[in-house]
Amino acid sequence: MNALLGESLDPLCANAILCLKGVQVNYGGIQAVKGLDLVVKAGECVSLIGSNGAGKTTTLKAITSLLPLHGGEIFFDGRNTQDLKTWDLVSLGMAMVPEGRGVFTRMSVLENLKMGAYLNTNAKEVCADLEEILELFPKLKSRLHFLAGYLSGGEQQMLAMGRALMARPKLLLLDEPSMGLSPIMVDLIFTVIEDLSKSGMSVLLVEQNAARALGLAQRAYVMESGQVSVEGQAQALLHNPQVREAYLGH
Repeated sequence: MNALLGESLDPLCANAILCLKGVQVNYGGIQAVKGLDLVVKAGECVSLIGSNGAGKTTTLKAITSLLPLHGGEIFFDGRNTQDLKTWDLVSLGMAMVPEGRGVFTRMSVLENLKMGAYLNTNAKEVCADLEEILELFPKLKSRLHFLAGYLSGGEQQMLAMGRALMARPKLLLLDEPSMGLSPIMVDLIFTVIEDLSKSGMSVLLVEQNAARALGLAQRAYVMESGQVSVEGQAQALLHNPQVREAYLGH
Protein backbone atom coordinates (compact mmCIF):
# COMPACT_ATOMS: atom_id res chain seq x y z
CA MET A 1 0.00 0.00 0.00
CA ASN A 2 1.33 3.43 -0.90
CA ALA A 3 2.69 5.43 1.99
CA LEU A 4 1.44 8.98 2.40
CA LEU A 5 3.88 11.79 3.05
CA GLY A 6 1.60 12.95 5.79
CA GLU A 7 2.52 9.80 7.69
CA SER A 8 6.23 10.65 7.42
CA LEU A 9 8.17 13.15 9.51
CA ASP A 10 10.96 13.32 6.92
CA PRO A 11 11.74 17.06 6.63
CA LEU A 12 13.05 16.60 3.06
CA CYS A 13 9.54 15.97 1.79
CA ALA A 14 7.65 18.51 3.88
CA ASN A 15 5.25 20.59 1.74
CA ALA A 16 6.56 18.86 -1.40
CA ILE A 17 4.41 18.00 -4.39
CA LEU A 18 7.39 16.00 -5.69
CA CYS A 19 10.10 14.44 -3.56
CA LEU A 20 12.97 12.21 -4.67
CA LYS A 21 14.93 10.48 -1.92
CA GLY A 22 18.16 8.65 -2.75
CA VAL A 23 16.94 7.81 -6.26
CA GLN A 24 19.09 5.45 -8.31
CA VAL A 25 18.34 4.58 -11.93
CA ASN A 26 20.19 2.29 -14.32
CA TYR A 27 19.99 2.99 -18.04
CA GLY A 28 21.63 0.85 -20.71
CA GLY A 29 23.56 -1.10 -18.10
CA ILE A 30 25.00 2.08 -16.57
CA GLN A 31 24.04 3.70 -13.28
CA ALA A 32 22.78 6.96 -14.75
CA VAL A 33 21.35 8.45 -11.54
CA LYS A 34 23.21 7.93 -8.29
CA GLY A 35 21.39 8.67 -5.06
CA LEU A 36 19.50 11.79 -6.13
CA ASP A 37 17.59 13.94 -3.64
CA LEU A 38 15.31 16.53 -5.24
CA VAL A 39 12.24 18.44 -4.08
CA VAL A 40 9.61 20.56 -5.80
CA LYS A 41 7.31 22.32 -3.35
CA ALA A 42 3.73 23.18 -4.19
CA GLY A 43 3.58 26.25 -6.43
CA GLU A 44 7.34 26.30 -6.97
CA CYS A 45 9.37 26.39 -10.18
CA VAL A 46 12.56 24.34 -9.91
CA SER A 47 15.22 24.00 -12.61
CA LEU A 48 17.47 21.00 -13.16
CA ILE A 49 20.49 21.91 -15.27
CA GLY A 50 23.57 20.05 -16.41
CA SER A 51 25.49 18.93 -19.46
CA ASN A 52 24.47 16.20 -21.90
CA GLY A 53 24.60 12.78 -20.28
CA ALA A 54 24.33 14.15 -16.74
CA GLY A 55 21.17 12.11 -16.07
CA LYS A 56 18.51 14.80 -16.32
CA THR A 57 16.19 13.11 -18.82
CA THR A 58 16.70 9.76 -17.08
CA THR A 59 15.54 11.43 -13.87
CA LEU A 60 12.36 12.67 -15.57
CA LYS A 61 11.71 9.20 -16.97
CA ALA A 62 12.03 7.75 -13.48
CA ILE A 63 9.68 10.38 -12.04
CA THR A 64 7.07 9.50 -14.67
CA SER A 65 7.51 5.72 -14.14
CA LEU A 66 8.92 5.23 -17.64
CA LEU A 67 12.06 3.77 -16.06
CA PRO A 68 12.19 1.63 -12.89
CA LEU A 69 14.09 2.66 -9.78
CA HIS A 70 17.07 0.64 -8.64
CA GLY A 71 17.07 2.37 -5.29
CA GLY A 72 15.42 5.19 -3.38
CA GLU A 73 11.85 6.48 -3.39
CA ILE A 74 9.74 9.00 -5.27
CA PHE A 75 6.68 10.68 -3.77
CA PHE A 76 4.14 12.65 -5.77
CA ASP A 77 1.45 14.67 -4.04
CA GLY A 78 1.86 12.58 -0.90
CA ARG A 79 1.97 9.14 -2.53
CA ASN A 80 4.85 6.76 -3.01
CA THR A 81 4.91 6.13 -6.77
CA GLN A 82 6.61 2.72 -6.60
CA ASP A 83 3.53 0.80 -7.73
CA LEU A 84 2.08 3.50 -9.97
CA LYS A 85 2.15 3.42 -13.76
CA THR A 86 2.61 6.46 -15.96
CA TRP A 87 -1.13 6.74 -16.64
CA ASP A 88 -1.82 6.61 -12.90
CA LEU A 89 0.43 9.64 -12.42
CA VAL A 90 -1.39 11.53 -15.16
CA SER A 91 -4.71 10.86 -13.43
CA LEU A 92 -3.19 12.14 -10.17
CA GLY A 93 -2.10 15.41 -11.80
CA MET A 94 1.35 14.97 -13.36
CA ALA A 95 2.03 15.93 -16.97
CA MET A 96 5.26 15.99 -18.97
CA VAL A 97 6.33 17.78 -22.12
CA PRO A 98 9.02 15.41 -23.42
CA GLU A 99 12.24 16.25 -25.17
CA GLY A 100 11.52 16.30 -28.89
CA ARG A 101 7.87 17.32 -28.25
CA GLY A 102 6.33 13.90 -28.95
CA VAL A 103 3.27 15.20 -30.79
CA PHE A 104 1.06 12.82 -32.74
CA THR A 105 2.18 13.84 -36.23
CA ARG A 106 -0.69 12.17 -38.13
CA MET A 107 -3.35 13.75 -35.95
CA SER A 108 -4.59 17.32 -36.19
CA VAL A 109 -3.67 20.04 -33.75
CA LEU A 110 -7.17 19.87 -32.29
CA GLU A 111 -7.00 16.10 -31.89
CA ASN A 112 -3.62 16.41 -30.16
CA LEU A 113 -5.01 18.94 -27.71
CA LYS A 114 -8.05 16.81 -26.96
CA MET A 115 -5.76 13.84 -26.28
CA GLY A 116 -4.40 15.83 -23.35
CA ALA A 117 -7.90 15.94 -21.86
CA TYR A 118 -8.81 12.31 -22.41
CA LEU A 119 -9.38 11.75 -18.67
CA ASN A 120 -11.79 14.66 -18.38
CA THR A 121 -15.38 13.60 -19.12
CA ASN A 122 -16.81 17.10 -18.60
CA ALA A 123 -17.26 18.46 -22.12
CA LYS A 124 -17.82 22.04 -20.92
CA GLU A 125 -14.54 21.99 -18.99
CA VAL A 126 -12.67 20.60 -21.99
CA CYS A 127 -14.07 23.35 -24.24
CA ALA A 128 -13.16 26.03 -21.69
CA ASP A 129 -9.65 24.62 -21.31
CA LEU A 130 -9.24 24.52 -25.07
CA GLU A 131 -10.14 28.19 -25.31
CA GLU A 132 -7.57 29.02 -22.62
CA ILE A 133 -4.85 27.11 -24.46
CA LEU A 134 -5.64 28.89 -27.72
CA GLU A 135 -5.43 32.23 -25.89
CA LEU A 136 -2.07 31.15 -24.47
CA PHE A 137 -0.84 30.01 -27.90
CA PRO A 138 -2.89 32.02 -30.44
CA LYS A 139 -0.83 30.72 -33.35
CA LEU A 140 -2.36 27.28 -32.83
CA LYS A 141 -5.84 28.68 -33.42
CA SER A 142 -5.20 29.08 -37.14
CA ARG A 143 -3.61 25.63 -37.25
CA LEU A 144 -6.35 23.66 -35.49
CA HIS A 145 -7.11 21.39 -38.43
CA PHE A 146 -3.52 21.06 -39.68
CA LEU A 147 -1.75 17.76 -39.14
CA ALA A 148 0.74 18.22 -36.31
CA GLY A 149 3.52 16.82 -38.48
CA TYR A 150 3.31 19.88 -40.74
CA LEU A 151 3.91 22.37 -37.92
CA SER A 152 7.23 24.11 -37.37
CA GLY A 153 9.37 23.08 -34.43
CA GLY A 154 8.19 26.04 -32.39
CA GLU A 155 4.55 25.35 -33.19
CA GLN A 156 5.01 21.72 -32.19
CA GLN A 157 6.51 22.86 -28.88
CA MET A 158 3.46 25.05 -28.28
CA LEU A 159 1.24 22.08 -29.12
CA ALA A 160 3.11 19.74 -26.78
CA MET A 161 2.80 22.25 -23.95
CA GLY A 162 -0.86 22.90 -24.73
CA ARG A 163 -1.61 19.18 -24.76
CA ALA A 164 0.03 18.75 -21.34
CA LEU A 165 -1.89 21.71 -19.92
CA MET A 166 -5.19 20.24 -21.16
CA ALA A 167 -4.66 17.55 -18.51
CA ARG A 168 -4.99 20.24 -15.79
CA PRO A 169 -1.74 19.19 -14.11
CA LYS A 170 -0.72 19.95 -10.56
CA LEU A 171 2.89 19.41 -11.64
CA LEU A 172 4.28 20.18 -15.09
CA LEU A 173 7.54 18.54 -16.14
CA LEU A 174 9.40 20.16 -19.05
CA ASP A 175 12.32 18.44 -20.79
CA GLU A 176 14.48 20.84 -22.83
CA PRO A 177 11.59 23.04 -24.05
CA SER A 178 13.89 25.50 -25.83
CA MET A 179 15.89 22.92 -27.78
CA GLY A 180 16.15 23.69 -31.48
CA LEU A 181 13.96 26.80 -31.34
CA SER A 182 14.59 30.27 -32.71
CA PRO A 183 15.42 33.04 -30.20
CA ILE A 184 11.96 34.57 -30.66
CA MET A 185 10.27 31.23 -29.98
CA VAL A 186 12.52 30.62 -26.96
CA ASP A 187 11.39 33.96 -25.54
CA LEU A 188 7.75 32.99 -26.07
CA ILE A 189 8.11 29.56 -24.47
CA PHE A 190 9.90 30.94 -21.42
CA THR A 191 7.32 33.71 -21.05
CA VAL A 192 4.57 31.08 -20.97
CA ILE A 193 6.48 29.00 -18.41
CA GLU A 194 6.97 32.09 -16.25
CA ASP A 195 3.27 32.93 -16.45
CA LEU A 196 2.32 29.37 -15.49
CA SER A 197 4.67 29.51 -12.53
CA LYS A 198 3.27 32.87 -11.40
CA SER A 199 -0.24 31.39 -11.60
CA GLY A 200 0.77 28.86 -8.94
CA MET A 201 1.50 25.79 -11.05
CA SER A 202 4.34 23.59 -9.80
CA VAL A 203 7.03 23.22 -12.48
CA LEU A 204 10.16 21.11 -12.83
CA LEU A 205 12.20 22.47 -15.74
CA VAL A 206 15.06 20.50 -17.30
CA GLU A 207 16.95 22.88 -19.54
CA GLN A 208 20.43 23.26 -21.06
CA ASN A 209 19.99 27.02 -21.40
CA ALA A 210 21.22 27.52 -17.86
CA ALA A 211 20.95 31.31 -17.82
CA ARG A 212 17.28 31.27 -18.82
CA ALA A 213 16.45 28.36 -16.52
CA LEU A 214 18.09 29.97 -13.50
CA GLY A 215 16.54 33.32 -14.30
CA LEU A 216 13.09 31.75 -14.25
CA ALA A 217 13.19 29.34 -11.30
CA GLN A 218 13.02 29.89 -7.56
CA ARG A 219 15.43 27.04 -6.81
CA ALA A 220 17.75 24.91 -8.92
CA TYR A 221 19.88 21.78 -8.96
CA VAL A 222 23.04 21.25 -11.00
CA MET A 223 23.51 17.63 -12.05
CA GLU A 224 26.83 16.07 -13.02
CA SER A 225 27.44 12.38 -13.77
CA GLY A 226 24.17 11.30 -12.20
CA GLN A 227 24.57 13.30 -9.00
CA VAL A 228 23.70 16.78 -7.75
CA SER A 229 26.88 18.82 -7.49
CA VAL A 230 25.31 22.15 -6.47
CA GLU A 231 21.85 23.18 -5.31
CA GLY A 232 20.26 26.29 -3.90
CA GLN A 233 18.34 29.44 -4.72
CA ALA A 234 18.41 29.98 -8.47
CA GLN A 235 19.55 33.60 -8.23
CA ALA A 236 22.45 32.54 -6.01
CA LEU A 237 23.51 29.89 -8.52
CA LEU A 238 23.52 32.54 -11.25
CA HIS A 239 26.39 34.18 -9.35
CA ASN A 240 28.12 30.95 -8.27
CA PRO A 241 31.62 30.92 -9.84
CA GLN A 242 31.53 27.13 -10.39
CA VAL A 243 28.16 27.31 -12.15
CA ARG A 244 29.07 30.42 -14.16
CA GLU A 245 32.28 28.88 -15.48
CA ALA A 246 30.73 25.52 -16.35
CA TYR A 247 27.30 26.53 -17.69
CA LEU A 248 27.17 30.26 -18.31
CA GLY A 249 30.40 30.64 -20.26
CA HIS A 250 32.09 33.11 -17.90
